[in-house]
Amino acid sequence: MLQALTWQDVRDEVKAVNLELFNSIESISPDDSFVLYKVKYRFGDLIINRGVMQIPSGTSEHLIPFHEAQISAKDRENLSYSPIPAHLIVKNSCEVFVTNHERIIPMHFAKTGSVIGLFETLDYITNTQSAPLWDVSAGARSIFMLPHITEKQGINRLMKTYRLPHNIQLKNLSDQWGMFKRILEKENTSDPWCCEILFFSKKWFELEDDLEWSAFYRYIFKQGWQRIQYTFNQIERAFVWQAIIEVVEKRNLKPRHYIADTVKHLFAIATNRYPGFVPIDFEQDTAPIKLLQDIFIDVYGLKNYYPTFMGSRTLDQMDKQPVYYSLNLPTLVEGIPPLEKRANRIMVDLREIKLLIDTFKERSSFLEQHHMFKNINFNYFHTEKDMYGEVHSSQDIVTEDSRFLYKDLPFCVHSHFWRGCIKISDY
Repeated sequence: MLQALTWQDVRDEVKAVNLELFNSIESISPDDSFVLYKVKYRFGDLIINRGVMQIPSGTSEHLIPFHEAQISAKDRENLSYSPIPAHLIVKNSCEVFVTNHERIIPMHFAKTGSVIGLFETLDYITNTQSAPLWDVSAGARSIFMLPHITEKQGINRLMKTYRLPHNIQLKNLSDQWGMFKRILEKENTSDPWCCEILFFSKKWFELEDDLEWSAFYRYIFKQGWQRIQYTFNQIERAFVWQAIIEVVEKRNLKPRHYIADTVKHLFAIATNRYPGFVPIDFEQDTAPIKLLQDIFIDVYGLKNYYPTFMGSRTLDQMDKQPVYYSLNLPTLVEGIPPLEKRANRIMVDLREIKLLIDTFKERSSFLEQHHMFKNINFNYFHTEKDMYGEVHSSQDIVTEDSRFLYKDLPFCVHSHFWRGCIKISDY
């Protein structure tokens, strides 16, 4: 369950994935009382479930809450300093997200070398109470394929091959993750995908007044400060929203709450506060994507389209590559989408969103005055033809974004994801 290790045991691993953290610790050369715990998680395992750390039970394939685990009193004390102990990803990746009823809201995608649990650990250092509501998954949680995978014969073949439950749901794009997870649990491979985590024990965070440890604590506070900048940027986003409201009122526009909330969220994506979605076909650290693609081609029988996988990323993680937001996969943090989806309404909603953003860009000098918005562009797509010519066809996406160009199979232009989609770019 928990492999207790020392700095000497893990120093080379840490050096390989996070040199800055390595240097801050190596100069101290902590003794063997500074324990670190390595835990391996399968794809889709919830490392943190509603703010509660989970670990493998040791007697089954299931995870159990940390407070229910049968471990030594010393190990329990070492990791009980925070509901989410600070942990370093030493292999593959994790995603931080929030579950709101049936909606999955991605918050942060953390790659190898990232440290998670910083806020909660800083709360411990500063003697502040923590009550996190986050979830953290091993690998991507906001992951789905663009092609429809609801063809009955293909689903039946998957059910027989991988003994999937007959009540498995594929109502929304976010439901696909559950199927991927179940398939991978049954798939026998010699080298299964796993996420490896190093948890820091309590003693690492009890020497903040020791000058010898100043480099390590500077690193922790620096990382925490960089993360919390997103929260401070909310003040600036509030001014943006105020400027938008002023322009909208002058034009006597009266958008519905959902439209206004969506525009607000799009600007938050544009400022790197929240992620959009991008193709992740070749990012094996995100998930065992190649294996899943082969399964859906060979077992499910996907033939007409390339099995494009999408995942969540912020714009600043993409090195000038655009991100996408879909009205068919709403990840609103503030506000809620309509309870009843109407396909014929999406085009109307898309035009209203475009009108609000275009009106603001045309009638306000605010964007030109703020460097973070200077090069931001929004483009709008739908699978159906727009009779007014305001929305582009989803067929145009592949000509504008080379990441969707494939050799063997065509790009899926008819995916539900493109039915009301906004491309956000910074160039």
